[in-house]
Amino acid sequence: EVMSRPWMKRPRKEKEWLEHIRSVFPAPPPPEGMGDDCAVLKRENLCLTTDALVEHVDFERDWAPPEAVGWKALAVNLSDLAAMGAEPAFFLLTLAIPRDCPDKWIEGFLSGAAALARKEKAKLLGGDLSRSPGGIFISVTAGGRQAGKPLLRGKAGPGDLIYVSSPLGAAGEALKMLRKGAKLKNFLLHGRIKTPNLLDRFFRPPSQTALGASLAQKKLASSAIDISDGLLLDLSRLLEGSGNGAVLTEDSIPRAADASGKQVSLKAAMTSGEEQVLLFTVPKSRERLLRKAGKGLFRIGFVTPKPGMWMQGCGKVSMLDPEGFDHFAH
Repeated sequence: EVMSRPWMKRPRKEKEWLEHIRSVFPAPPPPEGMGDDCAVLKRENLCLTTDALVEHVDFERDWAPPEAVGWKALAVNLSDLAAMGAEPAFFLLTLAIPRDCPDKWIEGFLSGAAALARKEKAKLLGGDLSRSPGGIFISVTAGGRQAGKPLLRGKAGPGDLIYVSSPLGAAGEALKMLRKGAKLKNFLLHGRIKTPNLLDRFFRPPSQTALGASLAQKKLASSAIDISDGLLLDLSRLLEGSGNGAVLTEDSIPRAADASGKQVSLKAAMTSGEEQVLLFTVPKSRERLLRKAGKGLFRIGFVTPKPGMWMQGCGKVSMLDPEGFDHFAH
């Protein structure tokens, strides 16, 4: 194997990187696997999604081990598939690597992506390697199998109940910490994380695959979206297609806590981006079945026929603005 040559001082060439990638990711049989100009798929009911991570925009190299960045690069795509009710099947990986990036960093990145791929049963089918004139550029395109009808945005009806699948705010608080100089020193690829860690949570969102599949196959949810830009902004997107609105209950918004048990602020929980958990609506008639199907779910409000978003709390109702993370506002 190429990586076992300690005497090799020069950086790997493209062919050597391809050999290394094939050694890290199990290869599906032709014509699906790597080696041709295209991967050929003989499946129907596929969902496709893509996302990019850009150095100096989405991450810095010294924030965490490269394994963490590899895990996150795939995870952000898998939550999109889960929001549609699709289970991961394959992905394509594009890497643009600057000259100052050592081979060891890329090896760690690939190990992190491969560990999550094995866990989620997603096969690498191909991609592209290139030279970057600046920072590292990572793009993943993922595909998932659709067992039933896809979950869509814009299908929520008046009276539907609004749920989230996890406490919120951890990713946003972690991002603030990282930008202030905090570092994640270790990132485990195997085993269970015993102590909650906001920094680890930023790179390791909880898997939403089983929940998304259950919501779709059992017809429990009327609509769904993954929270990538904040609860309020993504809720407004969820409601856009139906023309409905929402009332949230202040005390019902689940807020993440750090290792000491201190909860993040309510504003952080409502505007934190990169959560990669599910926000979905459930008809009242299906709520009992939902409670049987999943644990750790939080009901935070209900859908109204009147457009707009409001918050109930302390005996009053206030209007909410759809604020959150916008790539082009920073």
